[in-house]
Amino acid sequence: MLKGARTPAALLGCALVLACIAYLCTAPRLLVRDAIDFRSFYCATQAVLARHSPYTAEPLRTCENATARSVGAATMAPGLALPAPLPGYAFIFFLPLAMLPYAGANVVYDLVLIGASVLTVFLVARLTGVPVLVVAAALALGLGFQSLRLGQIVPLVLLLLVLGARLLERGRYWACAAVLGAAMIEPHVAAPALASAFLIVPRMRVPLVTVALCLASLAVVALGAGQNIFYLHDVLPAHAAAEISMNTYQFSLTNLLHQLGVADKAALLLGECSYIVMCVVGVALGGALATRASRPAFLVLCPCAIALLGGPFVHLVQIVCALPLALFLLASPQRIPGITTATLLLASPWLELLRNSEITGVILFVALVSLPIAWYASGGRRVNALGLTLAMILIGASLCVLAPRIHHRNFNSRTVPMQARAGNLMAEVSWSAYTRRMLDVPDPLLIAEKLPTWAGLVILLTVATAQASAARKVAA
Repeated sequence: MLKGARTPAALLGCALVLACIAYLCTAPRLLVRDAIDFRSFYCATQAVLARHSPYTAEPLRTCENATARSVGAATMAPGLALPAPLPGYAFIFFLPLAMLPYAGANVVYDLVLIGASVLTVFLVARLTGVPVLVVAAALALGLGFQSLRLGQIVPLVLLLLVLGARLLERGRYWACAAVLGAAMIEPHVAAPALASAFLIVPRMRVPLVTVALCLASLAVVALGAGQNIFYLHDVLPAHAAAEISMNTYQFSLTNLLHQLGVADKAALLLGECSYIVMCVVGVALGGALATRASRPAFLVLCPCAIALLGGPFVHLVQIVCALPLALFLLASPQRIPGITTATLLLASPWLELLRNSEITGVILFVALVSLPIAWYASGGRRVNALGLTLAMILIGASLCVLAPRIHHRNFNSRTVPMQARAGNLMAEVSWSAYTRRMLDVPDPLLIAEKLPTWAGLVILLTVATAQASAARKVAA
């Protein structure tokens, strides 16, 4: 529990849970009615079952519109197919759900995500030593505000990464490799962890190679060799290119460069190079931190967190994967100044709050998330905790003032109908046209909304580097 604050912490925790439930129950797309991203995963898996390509516009587009109508949700823009850019082996997970009616599958999937989120909170608390309520406050909005509302797979990926870190610490190398392999349903998030374990832990190499071969075999069984080559050679590059102009939930370096006027090809190349650099940096920092603290969990959690800074493709929903590292460093006896700020900045999905709440809602959510973290970080000192919380509230209020709803109306008013697109083309063709027509709104305020999250990632990288440098001095 929080030092000297058991009752306030419990009350805050209950209030946070109730607030998240209240939000989810009143969201524009109700949790049990329609989760738009799960809809695309479900329909792509339906295509796999019917021996069609899950990556082309048809039958994806027809299925997405039919399932939306079946639950009374809004259909897609005419001609639009929402892509499901998952690797072939990932569809194995969705096969049981695709055999159910869409509404029932949606509910089952939501329950799986909720269960994964709860388990993640307890695993992170056990792994880091941070109180459960503080961990819940740090992760709740990142997992609930977008992942649960839209049916994203990030709660599953985060659970698997944290579980993999736990298994690595216990020396269960084969189980760790299997769990990290399962986390590859989100490859660009999990791949840095696998690379780190492979390079730094010799006893992980054979298990990881075995798991990689199993994943490749499952992908071939699910889709066949041709579709897997199509995915790697065509779909992945096309999806990254389609997201360049998505000036809403993209936090990649590529999207930032696009907003600043850099040519798309150069922006993509620089984003890809930055991802490689950040992976290398994350692996190096994870190794140093693991050595210093004798905690192998850093080998998994650090590379995944650092790789979120930059890259060609980073969604807001994936930022929550940086928080286990932040909480680990927050609990360190040799706490480096700045880690509290990084944790607070990353715990609130600022952009999502601004898009879906008025100023009073933003202040409420930020306060509920920030106060338990600030209380823990300040050792129960009320003045410090309240000061940190007030600072976060001021950031949220300032963003509400600086980013008026005018530019949000720009998105909603651009309802130019999509032209019908050939069904044998990649779904990314229609998605790229949609993002460029509907979401590519040049507005400096769109960058301002993302600054707190970017600042949190930069500070986290700085703190991790400082901790790693201290580790090298101790070793010397």
